[in-house]
Amino acid sequence: MTKNNSQPAWQSSPGRITVLLARHCETTMNIQPELVGGRSNDASLTPKGIGQAEQLGQWLVANNINPDTIITSTALRTQQTARIALAAMGIDTVQLQKEPEILELSQGEAEGRLRAEVYTRRVQQAIQEQGKDFKLPGGESMNEVGARMYDWLNTLPQEQAVHLAVTHGGSIKMLASRINGWRHRTTYRQPIDNGSITVVTRELSKPTKWTVRAINIPTS
Repeated sequence: MTKNNSQPAWQSSPGRITVLLARHCETTMNIQPELVGGRSNDASLTPKGIGQAEQLGQWLVANNINPDTIITSTALRTQQTARIALAAMGIDTVQLQKEPEILELSQGEAEGRLRAEVYTRRVQQAIQEQGKDFKLPGGESMNEVGARMYDWLNTLPQEQAVHLAVTHGGSIKMLASRINGWRHRTTYRQPIDNGSITVVTRELSKPTKWTVRAINIPTS
């Protein structure tokens, strides 16, 4: 989904910080939907995910996107996605900037467990009552993830640049929710597909005023 503008959302403009948030490509946890994933920092890309990462790189080339910085979370899958995409762009020497602040929402003690065992009727009721403030034991809430992602945005250098950040579906949608003021249901239902791009921007003249200019752009 993109907004109607005269130029692509990802195109750099004078006096603007542009951040392209790419969701990592398909992983071994993505093909086990019966399990609670959460951070799962050691999950690696599947063969399909490798192909998606190559297509991500090809999409960046086709759209003339040359990021000034390449940022990933500290999870293996984001680093793999970035490396494969960069190779598809003909880039093999760039250093990745690894940021724990853009990791996926932590599901705490529930990670790796069966969803059917974790999301009991009582837990589902708590989600209905608490909305974006709900969190599993030892985990994070949607609001907490949105806040740390927003804080991370505000640590980026205050200069015109295009940043590519390979991160996670939950982190991206919760940042969008933080910026747009979405309710829990809207946040939960917003798709962020593997390998997709979401674009957020800020005018240098407007400190901390971020805008979601496009969300879940397919690259494959």
